[in-house]
Amino acid sequence: MRRHIGRVVVLCVALVIVFAVLRGEHDDGASQELRGFAIRPLAQGFSLGGEDGGRKSVLHDILSGYPEPAKFRSVDIPGGSFAIAESCRDAYIAVILYARKIDYRKEPAAAALNQAYPCTPGKRFVITVDAESYGLRAGTYYIVVADQGVSGAWYNPR
Repeated sequence: MRRHIGRVVVLCVALVIVFAVLRGEHDDGASQELRGFAIRPLAQGFSLGGEDGGRKSVLHDILSGYPEPAKFRSVDIPGGSFAIAESCRDAYIAVILYARKIDYRKEPAAAALNQAYPCTPGKRFVITVDAESYGLRAGTYYIVVADQGVSGAWYNPR
């Protein structure tokens, strides 16, 4: 009987921790508190030198090889919600939304929505994003879905 009570207590503690993480209870001051957790855009980091150093920017090289914005699925807001269904390839799946007029390769930090959600590699990830709950302004956007590991920035945009 005592072993069962101990297991129940451990399970309850684990569930509280999981719910706290999923609700985004942490706030580093730089990210918005939404479902999932805010991911760091590629614009933060990856630079080997500044304008004055004349060195090549790794960020520019990474982004210039990614698909052009016209290749991504678009969504009109207001339009209620939109669904994303993808296969997971890493620990997280990143969902990034950009206004149609913005080229994410030139302005990666200009995302209207920038979230990473836990997923299991090889499993199907499905989410419905309610535009109103994220405070998205009316307009045409494109959706970048990418993979993200436990650390580092997103990659493999599709």
